[in-house]
Order: sequence, then C-alpha cells, then structure tokens
Amino acid sequence: MGRKNGRPYPHLSLFPSKSKRDRSAAPAPPSPGLVLLFFALAFAPIVVRSEAEEGVASSPFEMSSSSAASQPFYTCGDSFRVSRTPLQLIEVNGTSYLNSTEVLARLADAKRTMAYYKLLLTFNEPHPVRTSPDSVSSVSSQVWSADALWILFSAFLVFFMQAGFGMLEVGAVAAKNSKNILVKNLFDVALCVLTYFWMGWDISFGSPLSTHVGNGSYLSWAGQIGSNSTEYPRIQREWMFQFAFAATAATIVSGAMAERTQFKAYVIISFVVSTFIYPITVHWMWSSTGLLSPSNSANEGFIRLHGGAIDFAGSGVVHMTGGAAALVGAAAVGSRAGRFARRVRLQEKGWKKGKGGTLPHGHNLTTSTLGTLILWFGWYGFNAGSTLTMSNGLFETAARITVVTTVGGSSGCIAAVIASKIREGEPLLVHTLNGLLAGLVSITAGCSVLEPWAAVIVGALGGAVYFFSSIALKHPGLEVDDPLDASPIHFFGGMWGLIAVGLFAEPTFAAVLYRDGVVDPQLTGLVYGGDGTLLVSQFAAAGLIASFALSISIILFLIMKSVGMLRIDDYSEVKGLDSLYHGGLGYADFMSNDRDILMKNPASLMRVSNN
Repeated sequence: MGRKNGRPYPHLSLFPSKSKRDRSAAPAPPSPGLVLLFFALAFAPIVVRSEAEEGVASSPFEMSSSSAASQPFYTCGDSFRVSRTPLQLIEVNGTSYLNSTEVLARLADAKRTMAYYKLLLTFNEPHPVRTSPDSVSSVSSQVWSADALWILFSAFLVFFMQAGFGMLEVGAVAAKNSKNILVKNLFDVALCVLTYFWMGWDISFGSPLSTHVGNGSYLSWAGQIGSNSTEYPRIQREWMFQFAFAATAATIVSGAMAERTQFKAYVIISFVVSTFIYPITVHWMWSSTGLLSPSNSANEGFIRLHGGAIDFAGSGVVHMTGGAAALVGAAAVGSRAGRFARRVRLQEKGWKKGKGGTLPHGHNLTTSTLGTLILWFGWYGFNAGSTLTMSNGLFETAARITVVTTVGGSSGCIAAVIASKIREGEPLLVHTLNGLLAGLVSITAGCSVLEPWAAVIVGALGGAVYFFSSIALKHPGLEVDDPLDASPIHFFGGMWGLIAVGLFAEPTFAAVLYRDGVVDPQLTGLVYGGDGTLLVSQFAAAGLIASFALSISIILFLIMKSVGMLRIDDYSEVKGLDSLYHGGLGYADFMSNDRDILMKNPASLMRVSNN
C-alpha cells in the first residue's frame, strides 16, 4: 500500500521528479526544508493522536473557539504520547497517516502545485493546525474497521476451538460413545448462542444492579437492532467474542462427565453455566463496575479489592468456572463401569502408587492430538484477541501475548512429560497433551502482564499442578473419574494461573492496560517489589470464583441426582450410548477394547459408587 513504481511515498522523496529532467544527470541537492522533514520523520518520538466522532476531531486536538464557526482549525493540546518506534507514514487514497491509526497534520500551500505534509513538532506553545474533518473521519473509520476485523478474527479463532474440543473428547472416550460426546458438544454451543444472546450478555456487561451482577434484562441490548445507535456495531462484535468464551466454559463440563450422563441432565448443566454461573463471574472481573475488576475505580461493593484482580483472558473466569462444574459433576455422577477396581485388587492394579483403574485412555489418541493442536491454535485468539483493539499501541501488547502464550504452553507440556517419565517410566501421550493444555490455561490470566521468562515458570508449574492433581483425584480415597482430566487442567490449572499473576505481574505492562501508563504498586507482582496487595487480590479472586461456581454446581447436581436424572443405567453404559440413543455406532463394525473386556468379565462391572 502506498507504493508507486517500486518506490514508497514518492511525494516525500528528497529528490522530486521533474517532467523535463534528464534522469541520467546528477540530482540537484535537496532543499533544506525537505532535509529537515526527513530527519523529523525518522527520529521524532512524538506521536500526534487524534480521534474523530462525526467528523469533529477530539483529543489531543480541540476546536478553536475563535475559528470554529468559519473554518476547521484545531489547536494542539498537551496530550502528547511517546512512541518507542520511529514515525512511519502510510498512504491511503492519497492521504498519509501515522502507523495507520495516527493522524498526520496536513498543511496545504495554495501557492504550490503539490501538497507538503509536515508533522507538527511542538514542545511549548500550541499552534494552529489546519486539517480536514473528512480526512479525520476517514482515519477514525479505518481505525474502527481495523479493530472490528481484529476482534472478529479473534472470535472466529476462539469459536474454532470447539472443533478442538470435539476431537480431543471423542478420542478420549470409548468408540461406542463417540456420537454421544459430539452431539453434546454441538448442542451446548447452539444452546449457548441463544442463552447468552437472551440473558447472559446483559448479566455480564449490562447496567449493573450492583457490583455483583448486571441487570439481566430480557434482550435489553438486542433491542437496539434497527436503531441508529453508534454503540450497537461495537456491541455486536464484542458479543460475538464473548459468546465464544461462554461456549468454551460450558464445553469443559462435557468431557468430565462423558460416557455415563443422561442427555437431559447435560442440557440443564449447559444452560445454567452459560446463562448464570459464567456471566456473573464475567461481570465481577471484566465489567468496569465489577467488584473484582481492576478497571472499577468507584470503590464500590462489600468486597471491593485494593486495585482489583487481574484475569486478562480468563484463567479464573472461563477455566475455573467450567472446571469447577466439571469437578462436581464427575464426582456426583460417579465413575464409569470398570474404571476403578474393588479394594481387594488394589495392590495388583497399582493403586498403592495411585495409578488408577483398568480402562484405557480413550480409543483414538491420534484424534485427541489433532484436537489439542487445534486448541493451541485457537488460544492465540483467546489470549491476544482479549486486547479487543489494535490501536493505542496495544498491537505491541498483542504481539507479546502471543510469545507468552506459546512459551507457557510449551513449558507445561515439557514439565508434564518429565513428570510422566519419572513416575510412569515412559512419556505417555495423554500426559503430553494435557500438560500442554494446562500450561496454556495457567498462562491465560497473566498473558498480558508477564514477561516471557516468567511464562516459562508459570507454564511449567501449571503442567506440574495438572499432573499431581490428576493423581490425587484418582486416589482410592476420592476416585473421581474424569475421562478428560478437565478439572485438573482447567480448575486447578486456572487457580494457579490467577495466583501466579500476583507473583509475576510486570508493573509497566499492568500500568499500560489498567492505569493509563501510571505504575500502580497495587498492580505490581511480588517479584518486582510489589507490596503483596495484588497477590492478596488474586487469592481472593480465586477463592471467590471457586466458592461461587462450586456451590452452585453442588446444589444443581444434588437436585438432579436426587430425582434420578443424572446417570444412565448400567445396561446402556455397557452397550454404548451411540447404538441405543444415536442411531448406531459412530464407527461401522467397530468394537472397542474396553467393551470386549467388560462383556467377557462381568465382575469388572463392579465399581465404587458414590451413591
């Protein structure tokens, strides 16, 4: 863009072309004015910012009262921002802009045949600058379009993670239940669309009844359809992004309860998570009026924290919320038939070391590997897309987030492989996949405020937290059967991710995002000399989210279990849900190994029941 005949920005050339000039001759020396302009553009650290609304420029340009009625003159205020990079010009339709989002003040000299573009450099007195309202409005429109493209593309990446969840889960269950798990995954996404559109969004970001929850009005934001509200296009793009997050939280539950849960019970669970549990935690952390939000400056609420807690992309809001429901659900529904042997067989099955029961880790870990890679790819939209904009210098933050996300996930994978090698004697694929996911979950809360070296530590410890919490849940004293290890990855990994921010939050990164560039000791990690306020806030946020999600889930599952609508019968479990409820096996003429084992050894049907 802006290149003509292989040369960028010919109108800024130090040697302008002349129609009758002999191109073989030596060029004439440049004019002093153009030399000065060249060095100003190359080394000036000042970025002139301007935003426009309905063709009228705003800060740092304000309409001069003496000339507002006659011509578009603007006076420069003192709201200059310092850029770390040299100024760059980008030409769009004959108009030059700074970094595609910064307005270049244009001075047109009517006595000359060409227009000179000069940057206003001022340090003391403000000077009048002539600019075109049309060009300012055009730049504002381009900024809005770039931001809309960024957030929508990120939303599509997060939505594509549903394909990853589907492949991960279908490979981790028995072949006889492959259709069942896919139906649940697709259905909860479709249900989440309507529930989050109907009520969830407004609970999350609507006008607050308090710092605890939005007003939850029926279709209150959707009522703007067809109106001329300038806010509605922004709400549309942000709804799409937040819906994809809500669907992720609901999907986490399906894997933990796979292969033995009634379909109607899962519908109720998905509805409650996407409509109430998730939106309320979103309001707490991400709404500007939420009681945990670092953007809440009103100091309202009975538990308003000192400066708020940081959960940039959802280690707590998304993963702990979904992981808490998954943990309670897996415990309430009980273990799968044949998953855990009776205690008389514990010694020979390795229970003394906490190694678990007899069922294999799914029927197709190749499919699970593909799903994990898709999830990793979508995580870049999950984390980097949470900037919600590419303007105001946040493209630098987004770039750093991608590095931190990559490093954190990789560190979790390596840590889990090492732990698997030490404990199991070989690096198991299931630990490799889940360690990677645990690293990504752990880094999600602090991806915007951590340096890459800190991401190595946070991700590696996230992989370790997953590995040992998974072992603990399988211990004979608990025997929580989670086929996907959803709760160790998402609940415990997400909790660690929240706490890690209090240790490793870099103060200048937090200042850019939450304090307009002013370093706040209350948003500084302990490693960087913080006073511990942020660490306390992170612990409080983790505790509040965990207690809320766990308590609502316990009540919900106890009710469903008491009325007999939670677990399927034993015959359906052994036969397989696909052939009984979904029109046949997902794989033609395919008999799963675990089904063969169960049918040949009825004694293995015995399981430790939580009833």
